[in-house]
Amino acid sequence: MVLSADNKLFGLVVDSVNDTEEIVVKPLSKALKNIHVLPVSTIMGDGQVALILDTAGLLESSEVLDNQAEI
Repeated sequence: MVLSADNKLFGLVVDSVNDTEEIVVKPLSKALKNIHVLPVSTIMGDGQVALILDTAGLLESSEVLDNQAEI
């Protein structure tokens, strides 16, 4: 997948994309606010909770953002 964060493009390797859906995003509780990679969640149609990956948080935590040139 090609992702964009802070006006920079990145590649993320995934095994597969099963499906896409429109979702309503909900913030996690304040007790989990320090997890910058998974800051929000959603409730799927079958009632299961799905955590949503924050690509900018992931790139910041891996220190990739500091090493890339701007687009």
